[in-house]
Amino acid sequence: MNKITPIRPADSHFRAEQNRPLEGALISEYNHLGAMLAKRGISIAKITEAVQRFASLVVPLLGDWVIVTVLEHGMRRDIGRAHRDPAMLPVVERYADLRARSNRAAAPVPRLISEQRPLVVPALTSEALDAMVGDAESRAALQLLGIEGSAVAAFPMVARGELFGVVTLLNAPGRGPPDHISVSAVDSGES
Repeated sequence: MNKITPIRPADSHFRAEQNRPLEGALISEYNHLGAMLAKRGISIAKITEAVQRFASLVVPLLGDWVIVTVLEHGMRRDIGRAHRDPAMLPVVERYADLRARSNRAAAPVPRLISEQRPLVVPALTSEALDAMVGDAESRAALQLLGIEGSAVAAFPMVARGELFGVVTLLNAPGRGPPDHISVSAVDSGES
């Protein structure tokens, strides 16, 4: 049986009644994704499609932009990408393509994988970005995305007690940190 603690945006930017159907779809897609990744023999194309569907539901409900990382056989793939402004999606995609090789240990995904707990950074500084990002090309993409001063949060995605992915949410400085979001692990195992 799948279990999830509901994602509850408490920010004044959200109207609970208007977002209930979208929130339900997001929770359903999260559960589906967890169940799918817990199975063996699922095609990469189906996983990529499900992760991208999930990412497109996350934005703008929970963040201004998102990258969803899937962990498989010790490999990290940043395959879910979405941005509030469709014109900025190619920049997010460029950064996502570079991210796995350019992240340093202080970056949200490596830290979450190591520490196995959610991470929230209320406002990214130039110094924090230097500690997180290891190359000029990645940093240039982040600069185009207006990353300095943005808030970042990384949440684990867990199925059957195993970390299968990471959701990295980013909010522009005006929106504030996504610390009002409560995301719990999905348990796709038998209860």
